[in-house]
This record gives sequence, structure tokens and C-alpha cells, in this order.
Amino acid sequence: MNAKALAAACGLSIASTVVLAQGFGGHGMPMRGGPLAASPKVQADRLAIENDLAQLRTDAAARNTAAVTQDQARVMADFAQLQSDLAALHTAMTSSSAVQAAETAVRADHVQLERDRLQLETDRIARNAAAVQADEAAITADETQLKADQKTLSDEIAALGL
Repeated sequence: MNAKALAAACGLSIASTVVLAQGFGGHGMPMRGGPLAASPKVQADRLAIENDLAQLRTDAAARNTAAVTQDQARVMADFAQLQSDLAALHTAMTSSSAVQAAETAVRADHVQLERDRLQLETDRIARNAAAVQADEAAITADETQLKADQKTLSDEIAALGL
């Protein structure tokens, strides 16, 4: 049975079968990692959705239409919970001066890193070996600082307790 026939048998749209085939977001769950991963609630919500989708895939493959309908409802309910938890986290983050300061530092680190990468490229084009070596050292320092600031941001978000 092809994907269209399976979708029709299970009452799924073609778009749903693409999601089933590729995983949520086409690459697994969206927004993996990053600072929001510091939230235990967000982690639990994402895990619940992943588990729901795995069950949905299993039931769709078995052509269990009754279970597919229940699985779809469960996915959407868990997604609504994720959205609710993300909204609460966003509100808490915007109210936290520590989180705001950490976000500002991370943004500044990204800008500096891109600036230094661009400088490296221009020095390579100009064939300035000494400057290239200095640029590479600056990029290494930028990456170290970025990692440290990202850790601070994750710690500040985790401290919110959401």
C-alpha cells in the first residue's frame, strides 16, 4: 500500500503522512537543545510529543484507525501543553533581569564571532598569514566565551523553575 492509500485508510492528510515519515518538523522535534532545553517542563513536553508520535507511527503502520485518531488527539493535546509551558517560560524570562543580561551577552558573543569570522575571511583573501593566525585565535576565544555565556543563560533559565 502506498503512502496516499495508507493515509486515506487511516484518515490522515498527505501532509500528516509526510510528518509521520520525516518526524515532527522534518528533523525530529523542533527547538532541541538551546537555552529552552534548561526547562524541565519543556523537556517533558517534548518527550511526551516524541513518544506520542512514535505511537502514532506504529498505529498508522498497523492501519489501526481508531488508535490513530486517539494518537493524533494526544499529540495535539501535548503540543498545546508545550505551547502553554513555553508561554509561561517566555513570560518568566522577560521578567528576569538575569536572563535578559545573559541573553544580551550571548547575542553580543554571536556578533563578535561573526565579525571575527568575516575578518578571517578577508585576511585569507588578502593572504595575510599573520593576521589569519591572530583571527583564528580570536575565533577560538570567541567560541569559548560564547559557550560560557550560553551556560550562564541555561543556568538562569533553569533557575526560573519552569
